[in-house]
Order: sequence, then structure tokens, then C-alpha cells
Amino acid sequence: IRLGCIGSQVVGLVDEAAEHALLGQAFDGGGNMTIAWTLHGINPRQLFVCRRADLRYYAARGSYISAPNNDDRYSPPTWRRRGHQRLQEAMLNQPEDCDLGILTVIGVELDAMLQVFGIAQQQPEEHGHRKYWRVRIHSPNEGRELAVVIGFCGKAGTVSAALRTVRFMRNFSPALLVLAGIAAGDRRKFKLGDVAVAVKVADLSVGQVENGRTRVRATIPALPSDVAQLVGSFNCNEPELSRRANDVLKKLGKPLKPPVNQKKLRAFKKACAMSPKVRLCVIGSGNLLVRDGNKFTEYQRIEPQIRAIEMEAAGMVHALEDVGQQQAWLVVRGISDFGDEDKDKLFDAQPYASAAAAAYVRLFAEHGFDRRFLVGASRPQL
Repeated sequence: IRLGCIGSQVVGLVDEAAEHALLGQAFDGGGNMTIAWTLHGINPRQLFVCRRADLRYYAARGSYISAPNNDDRYSPPTWRRRGHQRLQEAMLNQPEDCDLGILTVIGVELDAMLQVFGIAQQQPEEHGHRKYWRVRIHSPNEGRELAVVIGFCGKAGTVSAALRTVRFMRNFSPALLVLAGIAAGDRRKFKLGDVAVAVKVADLSVGQVENGRTRVRATIPALPSDVAQLVGSFNCNEPELSRRANDVLKKLGKPLKPPVNQKKLRAFKKACAMSPKVRLCVIGSGNLLVRDGNKFTEYQRIEPQIRAIEMEAAGMVHALEDVGQQQAWLVVRGISDFGDEDKDKLFDAQPYASAAAAAYVRLFAEHGFDRRFLVGASRPQL
């Protein structure tokens, strides 16, 4: 990278400079500022050059060098050398690009996700005392291999999810970040094993107390429009979803077995989806493990389209908003219970729900994901 002298105006390298950078061409941003990009593999939108008062600095995610106007030590050759050194240091700390980032929360969700991607026996790698699993899969939709990274929270709740999201984004830069696992579903709309895909996430973790009564004050972020288009146009093959989910259950040693007792069998058939269905809905997210059949009615007074409730999505979404990036995200939940007093009494549906959610993520990666339509994503590395 060659750095010329810097013009007097603040110059942001946006789309035009990005195109020149990807082609390895020079970009003249006006005045006497010229940058020639000869080093590939770096996202040019993360680099900028500017001058402010008597301080010149070249920055890459916060790394800079100062250059007072009258200091000969910062002549162009010295400045170029130091700028290149700072850039190399910054690049070492840059999050690694990947196509798909996946976060799971509890062990059964992680086990199902590793199985569906065929890496259950793979040893994880560590970044900052956090474990990650990598895999490359072929995407018929894109006609290339996708780089997938799977992470693990280990603790439930919005705070844990937010912290883990920030850590994930420090280490990796996914074109799409997916939170996948289990949730409680409205029994009027779902059966156990069905899959809920969020069109919005209603944050139910904040409330107010007035006259002895507590009311939830929900914030409701919508799914990014580019992701909404991909999800809306993705026609999930539900028979294949069922096949893959049951295959995961067999590999986990937890196949779906209907009870022998006739009374329990009738209840099982009424509550359980033998072939999972996929529904788009608003997913409520808070810090309560719900075992109250009245909660869905209560939350639906706030947002009528809430059909599933879980404990992490709001943390992930708010963390991404705080990072300040146009980060694409998606929340996928398998229904493991109905959030009422009968939770887990019929059978332990967590493995089934986890397997169904994982199977949906794999199918979406293969047949629904398209990096070209994600606004905040850089071009795929072929």
C-alpha cells in the first residue's frame, strides 16, 4: 500500500473507492490525496484517511499515527513506513470474514448444530477462551463453498447473548449471523418440533412499575429488509427438513419415539409435529423461563403477532445495533414446549426442537442464503 500526502478535507472511502480497491487500482479522492491499493484480502470500508486540525492520522479500526505538520520525522517516506506497519498490526486484529455465523446457547442446541453440519467429532478452536467450530459446505444456491463458523453461549439470557455476540463479532465478520435453538410456542399456532423464524424480535426484558403494577415496555426491532427478502423467498422443503431433523436425532441417540400408552399416544399426536412446519412470526425475547399459560395472551396485547418466546434474541439484536454495523441477522427457533404448566411433562422435546432448528439453518444455508443480497456484507471470497 502506498500512501501519498493527505488533502485538507475529510475523505471517506465509500463505494467508489471500494470498487477501485477490489480491482487493485489507484483512487484519487480529490485534492492531493492518492491511495494505491495493492494488498488484497482487506475490506476497504474499514479503512479511511483524514486530516483534522494539526493531526494527521491513518486509521484501520482505531489504529492511527499522528503527524504534526511541522515535524520532519513524519516526512512522507517515514509516514508511509509507519502507516504500513500500523496497517499490518490492524489487519492482524481484524475479524475474520465468513459467510455464515451461527450462535447456539445450550448444549443440546450445539450438539444438534454440529451434527447437522457433520462436524460432531471435530475439535473446536479457541479465540479469547471461546470455542468455535468451522466447516465449509457447498451451496447449490450460490454455486460455491460457504465458510461457516459455529459459536456457543453456554448461558441463557439476554445479557449472556449480548456479550457472546460482541465477542463473536470481534473474532469473525459473518455476512449473516444466525441465532438458532429452542423456544416456547403458542400451542394455538405451533406443535412441538415446528420451526419459528423471526420477522421481528420483541424485547420483553424492559418494563415499568406504576401503582404497584409492572408493565412490559417492548422494543421491537424488525428483521433487516435484505434478510427478510431472502427468508421470504426461501421455500423450505419440509419433507427434507423432517428427514434431516430425524437423522440428527438418530445420530444423537435420541430418536423420536411415540409412547406406547394409548392415552399418552393421543396427547403425543395432538401436541407433536411428526413432520415439522415452518412459520414466520414475531418472537418475544426476555429473561423469564415461561411456565405460565397466560403469558402468551399477556404478551400478545403488546404485539399481537408474538407466537414464540425465548431468552436470547433481544440481547443479540441490541448488541449488533450497539456495534453500529449493518449486520444481517436471523433468529430460528424450534418449538420445544408451549410455555405452560405442562412444559416437558409429555416428553423431552428439546432434542427434537433443536434438531428441527438446525436442519432449517442447514437448508437455508444451502438453498436460501445469497451473500450478494446482504447490504452490509463484502463480496464473497471465491
